[in-house]
Amino acid sequence: MTDRSSADGSGRAPADRSRSPSESARGPSPAAPGGSPHEERVPTPRWVPTDDVIGSTPDRQILVVGDTPTGLALTSLLRAAGYDPVLAGAAAVPTASRVAFLSPAAMEVLGSLDAGAALLDSGVVVDAVAVGSAREGEHVASTVRQRPGDTGRAPAITVPTAALSRALDDGLPAGAAARGRTVRSVSAENGGVAVRFDDSVREWFDLVVDAGVGSLRPERRGAGAGSSPTVSQYEAVVDTPADGTVRDVWVPDGVVQWLPASPDGDTLVRITTTEAGSAAGERAIRAVRDRPAVPDVPELGAFEHETVRQGRLPEAAVPQGWWGSGRVARCGRAACPTVPAAGVGPSLGLTDALGLVSSLARDGTAVPAAVDAYAASRARRFDGVRRAAAGSDCVRQVRESAPEPMRSLGALRAAALEPFTGTAPAALPKGVPG
Repeated sequence: MTDRSSADGSGRAPADRSRSPSESARGPSPAAPGGSPHEERVPTPRWVPTDDVIGSTPDRQILVVGDTPTGLALTSLLRAAGYDPVLAGAAAVPTASRVAFLSPAAMEVLGSLDAGAALLDSGVVVDAVAVGSAREGEHVASTVRQRPGDTGRAPAITVPTAALSRALDDGLPAGAAARGRTVRSVSAENGGVAVRFDDSVREWFDLVVDAGVGSLRPERRGAGAGSSPTVSQYEAVVDTPADGTVRDVWVPDGVVQWLPASPDGDTLVRITTTEAGSAAGERAIRAVRDRPAVPDVPELGAFEHETVRQGRLPEAAVPQGWWGSGRVARCGRAACPTVPAAGVGPSLGLTDALGLVSSLARDGTAVPAAVDAYAASRARRFDGVRRAAAGSDCVRQVRESAPEPMRSLGALRAAALEPFTGTAPAALPKGVPG
């Protein structure tokens, strides 16, 4: 075993003092004139770390685990707040989707990192959603719900997941990520967190953040995030005109979705079912094929198959511990595993990252207290989403007939579509599971 120490023998790496706290707190400078034509469509977020909450350059050693979009964004936000975090890779990362849905709130976070305009260039603005049902004996009766009037917020978009990662990676300085090292174990020691890497090096940190990989679970967090049933996911990219509309058609075994994949006209077709094996995928394709207002679906052989995990939403309040405690925090899918079909994973991770940095940046707050404040705030926000979805007629109908995890998936999907309905999730068509 080897211990890595700093030059002063403290075991801490020196903080980045190349910028003053006020400079760091303001984040990246605005893009120069003549940049992307989409720059004006990504407004300044409603809250970013500012000088009034940062008294001095923080001297906390923070490890971010996972170079996921959440991990990359968190690292940039921490650097903007004056920290000098370490970003390490992860041995395993949950299966994602080829295309990410980014909510207006997520786009505002990305706008604060000067990544919003680039992603608008790579993605497709979502102008509407269409939701319908293709259960036995029913017809697809999709209802297109346009975006509400101009609210001054950033637009929701769909964007290739690779483009999202690339835009966030480009915002980090060279050498900011140690992707060649992965975390083997984490343990609380001597008022900090001892981390052993796969190269047997052991280092101490004031805070360790699981950025969506779900590998840091030192304590049992209760039902929901800890044990997640397996769901089958099939994805294929087809060459069809992308018109800015996201389509969901719910079938007896799950949901079939169409998402704009690129400005060039590609569309991602995604099938998510509760059953393993190809039979459920075939049934889903038969259920939606040749129905009115539903785009074509390729044969199942054209799809790539993966297994993904959807956490169960609790009947009672969402546990605060999902988002961390003590000196270990979790963001995004590490806090609440969600399948790509829910449409909340990337956005949840990005807004969690901003919430964590906001809590840490408050002057004089100890790390455990900051983590507790962050976890409590995110639990309250998530619980509001859960309660709104649970109160909708469509989710009550699903609860009576559909097995988990479709009930939780339906509730999360209802919440993801709220920016388009402009109302509570109850406004979704009856008979459609959220």
